[in-house]
Amino acid sequence: MHAVILGEKRQYTSEFKLPKLRKKIIYLDQFIISNMLKAINPKIKGHERVKENEFWLTVFKKLDTLSKLQLIVCPDSLTHFDESIVTDYFDKLRRMYELLSHGASFYEFETIERFHVIESVRRWIKAIDNGDVLLDTESIIRQDVHRWQDRFIISVKLSEKETIVNEIRKSKILEDTYINELFKSWQSVPKFNFESQYHFELRSYGKTIIECYIECLEKLQKVAMGELPDKLEMLTTNSTTVLILDIKETLEHEGISKDETLQKTIEFLLSDFASKIPSHRIAALMYAALARRAASGQKRLLKGSIFNDVKTISNLLPYCDAMFIDIECASLLNEVKSRIEYGANIYSLNNKAEFLAYLESIKDEMSNDHLQIVYEVYGESSVSPYTQMYLNDD
Repeated sequence: MHAVILGEKRQYTSEFKLPKLRKKIIYLDQFIISNMLKAINPKIKGHERVKENEFWLTVFKKLDTLSKLQLIVCPDSLTHFDESIVTDYFDKLRRMYELLSHGASFYEFETIERFHVIESVRRWIKAIDNGDVLLDTESIIRQDVHRWQDRFIISVKLSEKETIVNEIRKSKILEDTYINELFKSWQSVPKFNFESQYHFELRSYGKTIIECYIECLEKLQKVAMGELPDKLEMLTTNSTTVLILDIKETLEHEGISKDETLQKTIEFLLSDFASKIPSHRIAALMYAALARRAASGQKRLLKGSIFNDVKTISNLLPYCDAMFIDIECASLLNEVKSRIEYGANIYSLNNKAEFLAYLESIKDEMSNDHLQIVYEVYGESSVSPYTQMYLNDD
């Protein structure tokens, strides 16, 4: 990347090539985004309560400064969007997480999973076993996270907000019901075995895809026969169908005849491929840990949001340098950390001081040459935390 520096009154320009960056990728749970917003916006409900805890203002200042120093990036995700849009201050929350992501967004989790599965298919058909299926960050994050930031953030105003909110709320009700049923089934297990539960969770992924695909085909057949109304949602290709079609196309590209691709797809999905995909393994470990808690006597039921928590963490953990998540999920990961071989630092409110120290260590490692380039490109005042971001908001 090249920088063009305009002199006073634009009398001259200076152009030079910028060095390559290797930023730390840090994922922030939604509750951090929300509390940082409340810490710096006195017009938001909850400001008085949050400002009593100095941590939230401190962590915002450190994160924003490190981002402007081109040392870290905090990519946003669909989780941030979904959990923000159902609030009364969606635009303000989005402004906060976009300030720290600066346009870097993780792909939808179904897309990330699909990319990993397709790479797994290629290895499986060629009988290649060279460890875990891991992709580069460019494959799972929109935008080059290690680039020098642009000066401006462009955000598009959302339409059809009410429809999206209604769908999210319906999904949450279904998820709450399902996790309660699942948790009660775990509580009734007489002789719980962690390893058995873990392998059951791993095997379930492929079987569930097959079952969902068959269900989709049956619905389409009933629509064609007039037994079901031809509503748009019945005819629209869903993520399961897209995955199956992509697997078949990949198999055909690798030399499998078109007539054999469906059978080979089923064979692949019933194999142990999931054990080679980090996100599947992490999710299976987390669900097995939840099941163990239920079987060990935990009475408190879970909320359906745990599904999204597990999906978020399992998909993104292998590609992050650090994650700040809620206490329960951090506790789950701590239970199975010996089985997770990825170097991401895990933080929660239980070790928030360590998180601040981690952020400070990133700044301490910055060279003076790097700092001077930042000053030259963006200006010395540019690295100051944007605590006045909401000053002129209504």
